[in-house]
Amino acid sequence: MTATGHPRVRPSVAFDITHVNDTRRTGIGRVVEECLHSILWLMENDQWKLGRLTLLSAWPFRLPGTLAQDLKRHGVTFRQLPLGSMYVYRATRLSWWVLCNRPDLLFVPEPIHPGLVGPGRLAVMHYDLITLRVPETASRHILALYRMFLGPTLRRAARVGVDSEFVRRETMELIPGFADKSEAVPIYVHKESQASPHPPEGIDPRAPFAFFIGNLMPHKNIDRLLRAFATWRKDDPEGFIPLYIVGKASSRTGTLARRLLHLQKRGVIRHFGYIDDHELEWFYTKATFLAFPSLIEGYGLPIMEAMSRGCPVLTSRDRATEETAGGNALLVNPESTRSILNGITKLAGNSTLRQKLAADGLAHAKSHTRQRHATALHGLLRRTLD
Repeated sequence: MTATGHPRVRPSVAFDITHVNDTRRTGIGRVVEECLHSILWLMENDQWKLGRLTLLSAWPFRLPGTLAQDLKRHGVTFRQLPLGSMYVYRATRLSWWVLCNRPDLLFVPEPIHPGLVGPGRLAVMHYDLITLRVPETASRHILALYRMFLGPTLRRAARVGVDSEFVRRETMELIPGFADKSEAVPIYVHKESQASPHPPEGIDPRAPFAFFIGNLMPHKNIDRLLRAFATWRKDDPEGFIPLYIVGKASSRTGTLARRLLHLQKRGVIRHFGYIDDHELEWFYTKATFLAFPSLIEGYGLPIMEAMSRGCPVLTSRDRATEETAGGNALLVNPESTRSILNGITKLAGNSTLRQKLAADGLAHAKSHTRQRHATALHGLLRRTLD
């Protein structure tokens, strides 16, 4: 249906892609980028005929590779709006643009747009409840927005896409009627990286290592992971391999930065902060295994990124991470340092198990195709217009 209530074969769609322009390559930015690739796939395969697609951003467009040119070739319009970095201002400006331009559908990648109004229908993506479950992961500003506007935005939306059934079940407990308007749009991980593997400076490329990637907030369970590796080095220095950590410690991680420095001096870990795509590709392709025993995730993007490159995975059971792994990872109890320790030593010492998990994980990742993601995303947006 159009904004005026009449059927329309070629709808007009606006998509807020502000996060894809974040040079830090955050998880949500990469997910938005994959949504753009899937929309392009739908256009190139004549699966979705749009009257107009406008991409909105608060910042200058920095789309990777030829994505911008490919989208423009299909008539996509790019519009930078002075939305500002504050969510309240962004929602106000975005609402004004929607009122003036009247798209049939507005697609936003996160469900905390306060006061978002307009004549068209709203579709949002909802990734997790981490901000509410672990308040220390967010600034006071973002936490206040989530507490005030998550529920109203999800109720305002015609359809909501979630990245896992785990998130869907969690949100159903908070918002009545959420099950009727939500559907899974599993994250797609682009497997054909444009970056050639290249190790960071100062690393012996032949030395074995375990790998962790993510922000160093408490819900990532980095404290227990560090304790497990420190105990392993103490108990079995001959069989020990270090943990390479990619992720920046922030002001909200307390004394973790000092602890990382201490463990690095002892040879337990190496901490790299942010890295470029070439170095990230090297870590995934050369790691002995990925250690990702997170306490809370909406999906667990590193799991699929590792599997798509043939890297064995250790992750948490009874979480969204278990759903993402699909039975193709070594599962541990993330609330037990002993369980994590047993898991990492088992995986490091059993090459047969690593080979099996690598092969099974790769097959699992290959089943998550571009067509599958594009079809799920198309279904979400099409049903938003119904």
